[in-house]
Amino acid sequence: MAAAYFMVRKGKWLIGVAISVAAVTALIGEMTASLPAADASGGGDIPMWRMLGMSSALLAVSTLNQPLGELEDAAGQAWHRVRGLVLAAVFLGSSLLFLAGAWIAAGSEIVPLVARAQFGWLGIALLSGRILGQRLAWAGPCLFLAIAIYWGYATDSGPRWWEFTALPPGNSAGAFTAFGIFAAGVAAFIATPWRTKRLRSLLFFRSW
Repeated sequence: MAAAYFMVRKGKWLIGVAISVAAVTALIGEMTASLPAADASGGGDIPMWRMLGMSSALLAVSTLNQPLGELEDAAGQAWHRVRGLVLAAVFLGSSLLFLAGAWIAAGSEIVPLVARAQFGWLGIALLSGRILGQRLAWAGPCLFLAIAIYWGYATDSGPRWWEFTALPPGNSAGAFTAFGIFAAGVAAFIATPWRTKRLRSLLFFRSW
């Protein structure tokens, strides 16, 4: 089954992109970009590693594109198991590379923050893929990044409670938000059409 899965996909480019993003992060990750924001200052300096942080999630969900279209939705459990394992492998591999690049650029103190954010980004990408289709899975993370940059900071109190890409590593609200979104994204990924149909039929049967 794994051989059949990879026969219809060309994924070698993912390795090159993941290494390239990590290298770019190591080189310019500590640089900042001045961007507008909806606070009293009117803007702020955003480190490049924050803007590149979604890359691992985008690479991971790119493996969910379906060359065979709706035929893949109707595939059996073995096919979807391979699909999930590939998603997890690409996410973990690209995340580790990105963490190494961020560590080189900005030091070890940001590693817990970056690691936490990776899960939040993946959750948003998985939700976006389920709602908009896998070819538009990138849209959700890009939209959230724009919202986080513009509205993510309160006037005096720093990052808002939901801004998991900027809150300190020990912040419970940031962790709850990131891992809550991740859990929702995983649930959306698992909820394939045939599984939801089966669940509905079971619930309907039990209601009688």
